[in-house]
Amino acid sequence: MTLQDYITKYGEVSGTKRFNGVQKLLKSREENYSKQPYKRLTREWFIWRYPEDGLERFNDHVNKSRQSEENMIARWGEEEGKKKWKETVEKKDTNNIIREKKGDAAVEEVVNKRKEAAKRSWDLLATEEKQTKIKKRTNKALQTKKERYGNKTKLEIYLEKYGDEGHIEYAKYLQRVFKSIGYSKEAEELIKSIIHDNSWLTNYDLYYRDSADASKCEWFISDKKGVKFYDFCVKDAMAILEYDGARWHPTETQAISLKDELMEITKISFSQKFKDDQTKVKMAIKGGFRVFVIRSDFTNEQKEHIIKEFISYIKCKLTLN
Repeated sequence: MTLQDYITKYGEVSGTKRFNGVQKLLKSREENYSKQPYKRLTREWFIWRYPEDGLERFNDHVNKSRQSEENMIARWGEEEGKKKWKETVEKKDTNNIIREKKGDAAVEEVVNKRKEAAKRSWDLLATEEKQTKIKKRTNKALQTKKERYGNKTKLEIYLEKYGDEGHIEYAKYLQRVFKSIGYSKEAEELIKSIIHDNSWLTNYDLYYRDSADASKCEWFISDKKGVKFYDFCVKDAMAILEYDGARWHPTETQAISLKDELMEITKISFSQKFKDDQTKVKMAIKGGFRVFVIRSDFTNEQKEHIIKEFISYIKCKLTLN
């Protein structure tokens, strides 16, 4: 509330006095909180403030702060709480309300209008204004992450949030991100050509990335140390086909001869990258998969031979003639 709001509500003398008192209190709080090592009411703050049961207090705080019908009834009583909850749902769940009354097409129309309005506003900005907004948004996100999680990796954050299922949720997140940051066009073309030449494969569960189909995603195997994605997986046959681009994946000979020299495109040493690739293959084998690898620098005859082996293995596993 502004000073004018206080004056309007309590009169000039009382309103001014109340406003100044509130400002003094807020300033005192700000000075006190600024001396604390963590931002107030964050997970880290609760653990620092209450060493014995800080995490329990934090979880309780989150549950009580969460907007829910139960919390609103507890705060305002049965009748008023339900009324406020209904108002909150109507404000925040607009799309579901529109969908219930007018159907999916109406929701899509509303969403598109919002996107168009946002785009028009964005297009009106000068280049410098856009850059400033992007920078501000990025810095704010980084600062928030720093305050919440410190120097933890995203995998560690997911493990903390989801427990034993954290690495699986992290892999799903990576699948969504990977769809927007590029892919191996050569690998996609090769995989699609294999499926085209063996149309019966479509009767089974196939995992690969398709730039034209957002529902398609690569198979992954994950544990608490990390996540590995595989180019083409026929799950029913427990068979995986990897396509290794020569610029990204060194040979064993290169790993030995060039060893600690950094690869130009990955900025990882030849030996370390080869080790990572082998770990990825071993991880799949440990999971029960047979892994076939094609390199981009193989001859056409070599590629065709491995593809033939891959298909023969699948047919054998699926008992196909």
